[in-house]
Amino acid sequence: MQSRFLTCLFFLLATATAFCQSKEFSLRRIVTASIEGDKVVLEVSTKGPVPSTVNDPKNWKIQATESGGDKRSLTIHSDEASCDCYDRTTNPGGTNVVTVKAPKDKFQPLTLDGASWNVEFSDGKYLLTASQPESSAGLKAAKGRDDADLYGAFSFLTGVGTSPIYTIDVKGGYSWETGKIPVLKSIITSPTGRTGFFVDVQTNTDTKAPVDRTEVDPDSIRAFWKIFGVTGFGAHKPYSLAWEIQPAGGEFSRSNPSSNFIGGGKGQLVIVPFSNIPFDFNPLLGTELGTNLNKPSTLFDQPVNLSNYDAIVRLLAGADSNFYIFRKPISDPDDPYRFSFSASYIARVPFAPEPFTRSEIVTDSTGKSSRQKVVQMRGNTRHYVTTTFNWNATKLLGLQLGYKYGSLPPLFELVDHQVTIGFVFKAKFTKWHSVPGA
Repeated sequence: MQSRFLTCLFFLLATATAFCQSKEFSLRRIVTASIEGDKVVLEVSTKGPVPSTVNDPKNWKIQATESGGDKRSLTIHSDEASCDCYDRTTNPGGTNVVTVKAPKDKFQPLTLDGASWNVEFSDGKYLLTASQPESSAGLKAAKGRDDADLYGAFSFLTGVGTSPIYTIDVKGGYSWETGKIPVLKSIITSPTGRTGFFVDVQTNTDTKAPVDRTEVDPDSIRAFWKIFGVTGFGAHKPYSLAWEIQPAGGEFSRSNPSSNFIGGGKGQLVIVPFSNIPFDFNPLLGTELGTNLNKPSTLFDQPVNLSNYDAIVRLLAGADSNFYIFRKPISDPDDPYRFSFSASYIARVPFAPEPFTRSEIVTDSTGKSSRQKVVQMRGNTRHYVTTTFNWNATKLLGLQLGYKYGSLPPLFELVDHQVTIGFVFKAKFTKWHSVPGA
């Protein structure tokens, strides 16, 4: 009888202890670690009712440890702290996220690419720490196409009396640190410098819609080698400069003998204008230089004159932007995004005439009219606009609503206001992210 009483008493004490502990504030883990402009930004998930002292940056310390070399480590105080908190009265045991920031310059001379992070919270009552989960080589969620190392968007349209129209948008690649490549080590001194090979494919297949006013079937395939990195730009300002050099690349068409050799470079400001809103805006400026590799006499079963199509000189100008909404609570640090909205605009201004393709009504020798793709050598600016809204059902897969307008090389086939609904796969590498500034 006494042993049964002691067992019940022990069970009640254990239950009460666990209940009290669940009501205590604690740190769980570092959900995301990123560099936004000149700031290191850590998002720390917490458990229990959040004290007001979490908003005092003096109570937070951040430690960075290099991933290679001597694995040097440095600890500094944060300069910003804020909490995206639930109502403590209605959700006392819920998960909240505290955003902690510190100037990137204070971590010099550490190499932050691939660094591991730890935080400490100490306000006189609590002394708590949190770290990143051990990250093995694998994949984690990406915000959107520009942020992804591996990306694939797939949609199709079908109906009575028409063959399916499949839309495919794929990109991928991998990069290495320039400091680990002997030939580039002495040339590229930036600690964030990387180099790699990439492929970008945007195409429609089997486009046989029963209406002749639909201008679809963009066909742009690019494969290229690039060297890139990110450089801090300006003191205490929310932006950095992502730079890129493309020594060699190719532009191809899937269904026609059209190809170009292209090199060039660009610079892009990575701007995070609001410290408390998950939004970025990134204008870019660059050039594309190259030469045409062939001059077919017919394209799309129509005669074409490409005799003067030789040198390629283009000015690039545009911007991209991302807005994203986090999951609440964030249970997986590699899967923080519930929704994301991305928009991109780029203008290619040719300094010499290049092909421009659009659908027109063509009358043949018998007097019969039909809509055909007509290629003309023109010097007009080629615009390209895309917007996507993604619901991320899982870490890597989601549903996407997309919009496109404009044209892409090599033949600059005009896409006239195309809307798609389909599936999207987007991911970035956990250890070596290959997109500068993201």
